[in-house]
Amino acid sequence: MLLRRFLNFWHGFRILTRSLGLNPRSFWRLFNLDRIIYYRTRSMNKILAYSKLPDGCVAIHFWDSLPTLDLIYFVGIYDSFRKIDEKDTVIDCGAHAGIFTLKAAMRARHGLVLAIEPDPHNYEILKANVKNNGLTNVITIRNALMDKSGTARLYLHPFLSEGSSLNRSITKDTESYAKYVMVQSTTLDDLAAACKIDNADLIKMAVNAAELEVIKGGEKLLSKSKHLAIEYDRKLSRTVELTRLLVSLGFKRISLQDPIATHMGFLFFERESALRKSN
Repeated sequence: MLLRRFLNFWHGFRILTRSLGLNPRSFWRLFNLDRIIYYRTRSMNKILAYSKLPDGCVAIHFWDSLPTLDLIYFVGIYDSFRKIDEKDTVIDCGAHAGIFTLKAAMRARHGLVLAIEPDPHNYEILKANVKNNGLTNVITIRNALMDKSGTARLYLHPFLSEGSSLNRSITKDTESYAKYVMVQSTTLDDLAAACKIDNADLIKMAVNAAELEVIKGGEKLLSKSKHLAIEYDRKLSRTVELTRLLVSLGFKRISLQDPIATHMGFLFFERESALRKSN
């Protein structure tokens, strides 16, 4: 009986790790004792947890967000590209529960962070995290970013809070994404204009295969912005088209693959003028 329970647990564990794009050993390292102590993570219920972050923030998040916590705080994946300054304007496209938003807001104390998230459940947690940490330099917006304004279908992953996507191509081969919600969509340019943002020091994008649509709807803002970080799914191989479009807007590409998640990667772009100044 005990052996059967263990085998059932191990089988489910392997399915979960593969769905997250991690091998079991990498996944286990994310949940070992030093990580839990590092974040002082505690359970709120079977779905939600809260973690005390190194910068003093307390984040409510889903349990499947621990790898994201690890990448942003423990690995410092975005810091390896560009550290946020206190007067920066940062735009978080696909803010999810707000883990990157919190870090950006703590760094850009005299700047502005615009956090955009279409998923209704994620957005409520994002708002709670901003409010609970007393961050007055953050604007949260519940919208899908596309290449035109209107409405869009947001396809929901059945058990991964970070798995929702506006791109049907990422979901069409599986019945797991049968459920969707209708959300309001807008363009990055329209949103920036409404918030009176002319340019951004850093734009972070984690939009699950909707990158091209977001970029096409934000060409005016991007043409004046300095740095762009894109989290992408390597299985979808849209990187060539993404790079071509962003190079036409005056960016230079720097590629860095995520060292933990096997199917995720990061594309880092910097405006040529910013490169010349740094040199």
